[in-house]
Amino acid sequence: MPVANAPVASGGEGRGGIRGRVSSQNAVDLATAAYATYVAAVAAIFAVAEWPALVLAHATLVVAMLALPRRGAAWERARSDDPTWRRRARATARFLRYTYPALLLTPFFEEVSLTVNAAASQAPYWFERQLYAADRALFGGIPSAMLSESGGPVLDEIMHA
Repeated sequence: MPVANAPVASGGEGRGGIRGRVSSQNAVDLATAAYATYVAAVAAIFAVAEWPALVLAHATLVVAMLALPRRGAAWERARSDDPTWRRRARATARFLRYTYPALLLTPFFEEVSLTVNAAASQAPYWFERQLYAADRALFGGIPSAMLSESGGPVLDEIMHA
């Protein structure tokens, strides 16, 4: 029987185990991991097209997130004796550590086309009325239609360049 307040043999805070890694994640990290896990589960349960690749990609992402160094830790600060390659490696790692959620927006958006109808494949696009209603409630109309009306030749050229 485990003793209360006994040290955990594997993965306590500061030991680098999974529990310590998860506790060092912030809300964005946890939300990203939860989303990736949810999509992988939906893909596997409903056997969507290319589900093995989706599950593998999302599992790899979650494992990579657990391997990420902590935000604000000593690894971020350059040292005076660092060679140029190490300074650049730190800068690149810091950039990826802080921006990976934004970098994942496009792949996550694109994969929705594979999973959106998984639960109701017999009635595709069952949710569009709700989405249009939400757009009208939030924005007073459909944003894409409203933006297309407010454009002009100059804006069109800039946006399509």
